[in-house]
Amino acid sequence: MRKIFLQIGATRDGHNLYCAVAKRDGYFTVLAEMGDFVDYQSLSLTLPFDLIVRLDRPENPWEVI
Repeated sequence: MRKIFLQIGATRDGHNLYCAVAKRDGYFTVLAEMGDFVDYQSLSLTLPFDLIVRLDRPENPWEVI
């Protein structure tokens, strides 16, 4: 069974400390975040996650699930 670290929402300061620890411990890392914010943050940062799930309507719990 694969270990997965799921983070809902990116850090606003660009420091992804939990992601770094999860990667160090062998987890597959996933970020669920609004697509617009991912685009904005990607302009100046490289997001270290293995997979990024873009949410267009995060207020819809079914889309988050």
